[in-house]
Amino acid sequence: MLVAVLVLTTRVIVEEVWRPHLRRYAPGALVHVVGNEAPEKRVQALRQAMATKHVVLCTATMAGALHVRDKTWAAATAGARLVVVDECQYMTNPDSQLWQAVRARRATPVLLMSGTPCHNQPARQLRALCRAAAAPGAALA
Repeated sequence: MLVAVLVLTTRVIVEEVWRPHLRRYAPGALVHVVGNEAPEKRVQALRQAMATKHVVLCTATMAGALHVRDKTWAAATAGARLVVVDECQYMTNPDSQLWQAVRARRATPVLLMSGTPCHNQPARQLRALCRAAAAPGAALA
């Protein structure tokens, strides 16, 4: 099964901002939001969703926490054909949990997206995205 993992902000997931877009551009896609489960069951839920769904959504906080706790996020999402990180401007710190989780993705293309204007410090934003794009398989959008 072709699986895409979308790493979104908590607000986007809670407010279901993503739902109309998936209905429009991927009608019929089987979607699972990881995070409603108890923390100790999230890895199991993530693996199950990877085997049975087309699109798996998780928060950036959860991806980072699972990576830091026991390095399970990258392994659990290993079957993904694409990982999309929305609001990647928050990945400016290479020591952050999300940065480490995305860098752990070795064989899967990673699409970094940001709709945030960078009028104040465009050079800083570009440096952050270039560092993130240095992750194997990363692309800028």
